[in-house]
Amino acid sequence: MVLDHIGIVVPALEDGITQWEESFGYRKNSDIVVNTRQMVRVVFLAKKNSLTVKLIEPSEPASPISAFARRGGGLHHLCFRCEDMNVE
Repeated sequence: MVLDHIGIVVPALEDGITQWEESFGYRKNSDIVVNTRQMVRVVFLAKKNSLTVKLIEPSEPASPISAFARRGGGLHHLCFRCEDMNVE
């Protein structure tokens, strides 16, 4: 199993993108996608020889992450990649 990406909640996706580009040298690696089921907007950022970052913004006030984003956001999840989920 290997760490695939980290998810970071941000209050505003565009501001988060700018901050990660200017502060850490990351670049957008995907289009901004709206996930209507989870009520979020997401974008992936990449940097050579570094971990992929997924920025997550609530897309509406009822989003489960809205309160977290209002408090400034932060680490939301770690996503692991594995070959077979059923291996014991």
